[in-house]
Amino acid sequence: LQLERAFNSSLGRLQGKQCPIEGTVEDMLEAGMLRLETNEKSGKERLKATALGRIATRHFLQPVTVLQLKRILLDRSQLTFFDLIVVAASCPDCEPVLAVDFEELDQLADDIGDQESLLFAAPNHLGAIDLEVSGKRLLSAFKTAVVLMHWIDCGEVDEVAENHNCYPFEIRRLQESMGRLLLAMGGIRKWLDEPEFE
Repeated sequence: LQLERAFNSSLGRLQGKQCPIEGTVEDMLEAGMLRLETNEKSGKERLKATALGRIATRHFLQPVTVLQLKRILLDRSQLTFFDLIVVAASCPDCEPVLAVDFEELDQLADDIGDQESLLFAAPNHLGAIDLEVSGKRLLSAFKTAVVLMHWIDCGEVDEVAENHNCYPFEIRRLQESMGRLLLAMGGIRKWLDEPEFE
C-alpha cells in the first residue's frame, strides 16, 4: 500500500507510466530480496529487505539478475574467473550487450577455447542451460567475457576495442557494469556460505 502511494505521487506516474508493483514485489519475494513478516502486536504483515535485497539495492540489480546469480552460485560451487564473467555478462543488468557478427565466430571460438572453464567443460557442459540464455545473447556473453579478459591482460581499452570490433566507450561501460555484478556475486556467495549473514 505504501509502495502504491509512493508510486502514485511520483513523476513517472504523472507522466503516465505504469509500474507493475505487485509483479515486482512477487519477483523480489521469489528472488529472496524481500520477506513477509507479521507484526506480533498488530498482526499486520509487512515487507522487510533481506541481505539479498540489500545487495541488489547496493549494486542496482533487478530481481531477475539476483535470482539468476543466486541459482548459478548455488548450483555450481566451483567456477573459473572466465565462468564468472560469462555468468555476469549473461545477466539482464550487464550493459552494453556486444553484438557478434558472423565474421567473428571463428575467432570468438578460438578465443573461448583459450580460456579455462568449468561451466562449459565436458562432460557436464550445461553452462548454456544453467545461464538460461541462448542464441545471440549467449554469443554476446561469450564476446563480453573474451573482451574483458583481453582488457585485463593488456590494459589498453583502445587496442582491445579495435581487436574485437567494438567501441572504447562500450568497454568502459562494461568495466563499470561488470564491477557491480562481480561485487554482487561476491556478496551473494558470502550469503550462501554464511546464511546468518542475513
